Amino acid sequence: MSEDLGPDDPATLSARNDRAEALQTQGDLEQAIALYEQNLAAADRILDPRDPIALRTCNNLAVAYQASGQWARSIPLCERILPVREEFLGRDDPDNLAMRNNLARAYKEAGDTERAIGLYERTLADRERVLGPDHRDTRSSRSNLAIAYQAVGDHASAIPLCEQVLSDHERHLGRDHVLTLTFRGNLSESYQAVGDTERAIALLEQNLAEAERIYSPDHATVLSIRYALARAYEDSGERERAIPLYQESYVDGERFLGRDHPITVDARNKLAIAYQLMGDTARAIPLIERTLSENDEG
Repeated sequence: MSEDLGPDDPATLSARNDRAEALQTQGDLEQAIALYEQNLAAADRILDPRDPIALRTCNNLAVAYQASGQWARSIPLCERILPVREEFLGRDDPDNLAMRNNLARAYKEAGDTERAIGLYERTLADRERVLGPDHRDTRSSRSNLAIAYQAVGDHASAIPLCEQVLSDHERHLGRDHVLTLTFRGNLSESYQAVGDTERAIALLEQNLAEAERIYSPDHATVLSIRYALARAYEDSGERERAIPLYQESYVDGERFLGRDHPITVDARNKLAIAYQLMGDTARAIPLIERTLSENDEG
């Protein structure tokens, strides 16, 4: 590793970077991070922050932190690299736009969603201008921003983006692709949040039909969509339509997801409440007793 040149020689740092990258490729992320951290400490001692080796080390460590779920630790590194890269390569460089998108995700994953939204908004605008509205990276930014809006409850802002993302997914991935199903469900949630239950239900009904066509009846995606549709029916006052779906969600959830799974538990509780509201105490009591029994066991 060029240690004969000394542990802080630039050639040693470069070789150590190579070794860390190889370890990361092999799946040894912990050892890779240790080497990157050692390298960055040395680079900070002997190199200008704009030196290519220092930038490479900083970038590699940021990526490794993100890969290991250490989003908060990656943030100061990304903030350190990005201005230098933008100065040399320009704000519109596609790799810099990708780094900005990664920094926005780091903010979101670290809990700073408001800050993430601001950066996602700027990145989407720049990607639409530089790459075009239908470029894969632009579509990714649109999806990220929509999800961030939903995370802070800004469904009015999320809806037009979710509508566009859903259209993009249907065109590029197909109507029954897992990401298409996911975003159709996301859009339904936002419609429900703003009180547009009619459109929310229509999307969930379409989602359930698509999922049932391509998955087995016991697939987790089918169970999740069926449960979401039951809740939407109930929220719209269509309890009679909700009950059979709650029943299926409860029975199938217990069989395939487990009796402690959130869908199983909530479907059972909502089914019991629905029976009570309809005056059918004979069917409600066993469900309530089951819930009480499991709470006692817990």
